[in-house]
Amino acid sequence: MQPLTAAQLLQVWEAGELQHPIDRALTLLGSALPGQTRAVLASYSIGRRDALLLSLRELTLGSQMDCHSACPACSEPLEFSLNVRDIQAPPIPESSIDHQLVIDRTTYRLRVPTSVDL
Repeated sequence: MQPLTAAQLLQVWEAGELQHPIDRALTLLGSALPGQTRAVLASYSIGRRDALLLSLRELTLGSQMDCHSACPACSEPLEFSLNVRDIQAPPIPESSIDHQLVIDRTTYRLRVPTSVDL
């Protein structure tokens, strides 16, 4: 994965302006992983996709994230900082994503959701 240049960021911003957030995420990843097709990126689990987006954010903008929110109870604005590494989860091995469940001689295939599912 490569960090996005200022020109790439502008290009992704313009391309994603009218896109659904899921498509916007895939557009971002497509710019950072030019060797992958959109179909392959869409087949990644949501966890893998979001982990890659968080890594891309760190590579492109740095590890410090200044965050803003509003208190749900009183609407008071909240400001806080996070480090990307503080919220990154360890990668999940791809082999643990698919499972089979057998109930009364019927086999069910279970897998984690992807962008296509959403």
